[in-house]
Amino acid sequence: MPVAAAPLEMSLSDVAALARVQRPVVSMWRTRSAASAHPFPLPARTVRGRDVFDAAEVAA
Repeated sequence: MPVAAAPLEMSLSDVAALARVQRPVVSMWRTRSAASAHPFPLPARTVRGRDVFDAAEVAA
């Protein structure tokens, strides 16, 4: 039986590196988009006090 792969997860620092911006910019995106029609995704989970996001949701 095949084993399902775990979803790819990203930290806010990973998102910043991918977008080629500084880490605080991603925090600003989260804040500013919260009340919009397309808010930044909610964290998939918290690891050692840091939010981790589903990469597919971030990309969407």
